[in-house]
Formats: sequence, structure tokens, C-alpha cells
Amino acid sequence: MALRTKPQSTPGVYYTVKTIDPTVLDDNFPIPTIWVNSTTNDSFILTEVSAGAATWSLMAESIVDYDRLAFVSPTFVESTANHRFSTIQSAIDWAYAEYSPISSSDAVVIKVAPGLYNEQIHSYPGMWIVGQVSGMDATAGRSSVTLYNPGTGESSYPLRSNEDESYEIFGINIITDPTGTYGKIPNANFQKCYFKYGSFTERNSSCYAGFSNCRFANNLYGGFRLEGNDLVGNRNLTLRNSCAMSNTPVLTSTHTGWGNFQHSNSRINGNVNIGGDWSFRPSDSNMYGYAHRNVFDTTGEISIISCVIQNGIHFKKNPALFSMIGSTFKLGDSSLIPVGEADIIADVEVTAQTYIENTQQNGLSGKIHTPGVKKYVTPRAPDSYLSLQDAIDSIPASGEGVIELSEDLTGLAEIIIIGEKNITIDGQRAWSLYFTGDIAELGLNQIVALSRVKNIIGGIIEINGDGSEFHLHGCNDDSEFSILLTSGAGALISINNSNYMAPAGLSALQVNSDEPETIIEYSRLMGASGQPAVEFTVVANSKFKTKFSSFIYGAGVGDVPALSSTAASSDIEMYLCGMNKTWVAGHFTNKIGSAGNIADPQLIF
Repeated sequence: MALRTKPQSTPGVYYTVKTIDPTVLDDNFPIPTIWVNSTTNDSFILTEVSAGAATWSLMAESIVDYDRLAFVSPTFVESTANHRFSTIQSAIDWAYAEYSPISSSDAVVIKVAPGLYNEQIHSYPGMWIVGQVSGMDATAGRSSVTLYNPGTGESSYPLRSNEDESYEIFGINIITDPTGTYGKIPNANFQKCYFKYGSFTERNSSCYAGFSNCRFANNLYGGFRLEGNDLVGNRNLTLRNSCAMSNTPVLTSTHTGWGNFQHSNSRINGNVNIGGDWSFRPSDSNMYGYAHRNVFDTTGEISIISCVIQNGIHFKKNPALFSMIGSTFKLGDSSLIPVGEADIIADVEVTAQTYIENTQQNGLSGKIHTPGVKKYVTPRAPDSYLSLQDAIDSIPASGEGVIELSEDLTGLAEIIIIGEKNITIDGQRAWSLYFTGDIAELGLNQIVALSRVKNIIGGIIEINGDGSEFHLHGCNDDSEFSILLTSGAGALISINNSNYMAPAGLSALQVNSDEPETIIEYSRLMGASGQPAVEFTVVANSKFKTKFSSFIYGAGVGDVPALSSTAASSDIEMYLCGMNKTWVAGHFTNKIGSAGNIADPQLIF
């Protein structure tokens, strides 16, 4: 049942009732305040009231001195005897004079009734300013406590901006004019507050500012415009517990210490602009600014854990650390990253210390270097790159990488390799590569291996550099391309357990240099129609070695041999191989004594 309560002799102390009918509460009984259980003497702050019943919410489990309370309402006649004040600041000033020094373990509570408070306030550590409801905008149809000041200059900020300011505020709307300023970022703990229009600016001393279950709306800079150079001390800005923010918070200041922006279990309906020396550490949060990427132009650290980033990322600098774990660039099937654009783009090379189990929308740019040798292409795989070229670009200039395919790649341009890279492309016996023109040119100490690729369709793979290598292993379907040996001291071509034929007008292997060495085992090479399988235009002694393989002149029976030369005789080593037509006498000398080779016009496999 509903019961009226009455004050005790000590101002502000009331008996607790289990159910309350708000209609019977009068001006002698502010809603809510500190409630005391008459049996157990436990104390609570009641923050929400519904018709006919009370909703209990723990604010402070133990307030030892029940006198440490003040009550504020625009309708009150100020009375220090009854702890009643008409402005928030007058209550703060009285409480500070009455109870100072104040500590967090010996808190003072300023209980503020619904209404508009057009003033600037300043407060102290250990003094809680508590609103009527949980910081809801009055337009939502609920009564609210609103602190308003235009925010157009320091004298009109809602929150005074001395360097020593400290606030602990619960359930209050803090509003400025559009593009106004709340004040300099304070040492503060804001809970269930609603911030409209304004933004915080930088200060010149260390601070911790925490926001829990707060909402920022219609803020030009997402509520934070923290700019400036070489500011004193450290900064720690934390949003947690279902905070919501719109537009773009700007944190680009630098400090004599460090800046840290943590963002957990919250939402930014916009993008972030992190610069200067700020570190950004979101977790279990969403970021989805329409048509605008999150920009990281910082020398600090970027650590992203279990987040949804629908709008993608743009690095302008390589941060001190980049780590991303268990995050996604899409929500369900929805993403705001245009087709054909990488999920993460960069103006510089960016090294990721950790990049694990992230779900891509389109894939990564090649400027993002993920750890480990394995790289993935296409969004079907986690941590994948936008394209084959991006995956190749991501491998360090003198490094090694294995690129695993998870689907056929079509419409491929010629691979460009920069630096002395060792690249393996693994088709996992299921996936193919389709090039629109030539496949690759291998220069100084560049190594490419195509392994277990189902089909390789394209033009020429050219060996054109000292120490370069091309390996073809386990590619045994209907591939069509040609290998051209242009130059390369110490270069190597290795073909094992693979089959391929040449495109129109080309031989499968053309030897134009006496430097690269070719080793072919358990394979079949077939020229195009009217073309030999292997064609020598130079004398290349002891550079061609093969066993257990087939060499097919492209048109079957005819006058062109499977091995052809337009130069003087070359020494070769050929063992237990088959041809559909043998070479012209005097073009080659086989150095194997018991070669066991055969030539049969019916041999076309």
C-alpha cells in the first residue's frame, strides 16, 4: 500500500517505505532523496519513481552522516537550516563551507529537483550533484534537471573552467547554445547525463574524465574538441556503460605526458578524429559515421577489441602500436564502406602488432602489414586483404608471405612486386587465378611460388633478375600461360607435379638467357598450336634439367619438335621423358648416358 513518510528530527532523513504513491508527496518530501530503512538503517538514493511503486537504485550504499545532504529546487526559499537552496551553486557553496574537507568516502550529496538552472557551477571532489531522473532530454516527455548556459565564453560556460575543477554529476542535462562550450575538460565522473549542443575543450593540467551511460546529441564535435600543443600532464578520457555519441569527437592535442581515450560498451554514431599523441582504445563498441571514416593521425596507440566499425579506418600516421582483435567492419550484412575500397586505408605503411579474427567487409589495404607470414584474400576469410596485389604489397620488402586463396580471383592485373620478397600463392587445390594479361616479372632476388592453384590463366611470367626464382608446384588442371627466361645469374625455375600449356603464339618455356636454371619433374609442358613446348634462342649449357615429364608440340603430329632451338647446340639433362616429336639432331646434346627418353606422335598427355 502507499504510505506517507515524515521527516525525522535530523533534516533530510526519512523513513523508508516499500511502496510510494507520488501523488501524496508534497513539498516537505522531495522526490527522491536519501531513504533510510527504519529497521536496518541502510541508505539509498532513489533515482526513479513510477506510479504507485518505487524503483530502487543504489547510488551510495553507506552514507554515514545523513546530515551531509542539500536539496535544490527553483521553487525553494533558501534555508540553510532545512538544507534547501534555489540554485545548484548556492547548495555547493554551503555544503563545502559546512563539511569541508570532503572525500569520496565521506561524500556530500546535492539533490536537485526538476527544473531549469541557468547558471555556471563549480564543484569539489567527493560532492555528488544528483538529478531527478537519468539525464533525459525534456523533449522526451519526462521531467528533467537541466543546467543551461550559452557556452559562448568562459563566463557563460555551464561548468567553470579553472584548472582545479572537479565534478561528480548524476542524472543531469547539461546544455549550451549550438556550437557552445561546456567548459575545459575537468576531473570528473559523469553518470546518466545528457550533453546537448556543446563540447569540452582542452585544459593545461592532468585530468581524468569518466562518462558512464551518458548521451551526447547535436554536438558539432561529438562533445569533445581537444586541441593544443605541449599541454601539461596526462589525459584519461573514458566513455563506458552504454554511452552514445553523435558526430565526430576531435582529439588532436599533444601533452608533456600522454593522452588516452577509452571507449567501452558504447556507441559513436559518427566517426572519431584521433591525432596528436592520443591513444584510442575502444572495446565492445560501435562506430558508424555515414560516409566518413575514422581518422587516426596519432603517434599514440590504437587498440580495438570486439568493435563494429561500419565506416572503416584511415591511417595518416603509423601509430606507436596498432592492434585489432575480434572486430568487424559490418553489422549483419550492412556496411558503409563503398564497394572496391579497402576497410582500412593508409597514407603510410602501418604495422599491426596484432590482427586476429577480424571480419572484413571488402578487405585490407596493402599498406596494412598484419603479423605472421600467412595472408588472406577475399572477405570470406578473416583478416583478409582487398585484392591479391594488396596481399602482396603487405609483405615486407625483404620478407616472406604465404597468400591463401578462398575463392577464384578474376580480372587480375599483372602482379607488381617491390623489394626482395618471397611470395607463395596457395590455391588449396580448389581456387584459380585469372589474369587479363601478363602475370608477373620477377626482378632481383624476387621469388614467387604458385602452389596447388587449380587453374592459372594469363600471359607471360618473366624471369628477369639475378637470384630470382619461380616455382610451380601441384598445379595440374588446365592452366594456360608461358614462362620467359630473360636474364638472371643464379635464377631458378622449378616445375613439379604441374601441367600447363602456352597461350596462342607462344611456347610453354622460352629460354632467352644462358643464366637461369630450369628443373622440371613429373610435369607436362605444351606449346600453343604450332609452337614447341620449350624453345631456346641462346646456347644455355647445363641449364635445362628434367625427368619423368612430357613435352608436347602444340599441334600434335607435325614438323615442329617438342624441344626447339634457333641457336647452336645446348647441353641438356633429360631422363625418362616423353615427346610427341624429338628435337632436331644437333640442336641439343643430352648429357644423361642412359636417358630412356621416347618420342611418339601419339603422346599428347
